[in-house]
Amino acid sequence: MEECRLSHYPSADLSCHDKPICFLSDFGLDDPYVGIVKGVILSIAPKTTIIDITHSITPFDITQGGYILSRSFRHFPAGSIFLSVVDPGVGSSRKPIVARTENHFFVTPDNGILTPLMPQIQDAREITERNLFNPSGQSSTFHARDIFGPVAAHLSTGFPLEQVGPALPDLVTIPFPQPEILDGLIRGNIICFDRFGNGATNITQVQMEELKKKTGAEKLSVEVNSRKIPLGKTFSQVESLSPVALVNSFGDLEICINQGSAKKILGIARHTEVMVFPD
Repeated sequence: MEECRLSHYPSADLSCHDKPICFLSDFGLDDPYVGIVKGVILSIAPKTTIIDITHSITPFDITQGGYILSRSFRHFPAGSIFLSVVDPGVGSSRKPIVARTENHFFVTPDNGILTPLMPQIQDAREITERNLFNPSGQSSTFHARDIFGPVAAHLSTGFPLEQVGPALPDLVTIPFPQPEILDGLIRGNIICFDRFGNGATNITQVQMEELKKKTGAEKLSVEVNSRKIPLGKTFSQVESLSPVALVNSFGDLEICINQGSAKKILGIARHTEVMVFPD
């Protein structure tokens, strides 16, 4: 990696090949928070590319943030830095951290959002190097602007991970619902919803294929709230406003309504049980 000097804005080192920063948060777009964080990043690393993953995570929903982050990061170039801020404990004793997998970096609060990524994390550091922080000062309620964003920017320009702070042997984890694999049955749950009202589950396509192989079944059935839902490949396989279960683009089973909201029409919610069994 090209060595880049640590610099506070407005004078940043323009000779570095900046790594992209991929931004995920629950900030929404009605307030100035997302724009301000981007402004701070670009003041430190003017050449970096900032990619918005989403800012529509349900407020304070660490589980949803972890799900989206874990399903998204693999689609970005090696070296990408994921600025992931869903931070209901901002200003508390929770630690700001940087974690690294084989090819990616994650700048985030240590609050469990990385739980789905734990098997892939190779190094994690508590952020203690204060020279990386926003030189204008730190607010107790806006660490995305004053800590996480600036640290991501410095990493983008080549600041070494090892100098961010001391190694953390253990990270905070949260209960992340796992499906129950039984003889002839998978019992899972709704994890989160997208803006269309589709309910993503914790049941994967791989698990369903293993169930078919184990039972010798050619087809599988899906049941939600005692209602059998046809398993298809596309929304259009059923009539408008009719339910269908399909494997989403992340490889997870999803409960949907063609041109409608499964959340509203089927009355499903987070943690609603979903069962998959041979047809």
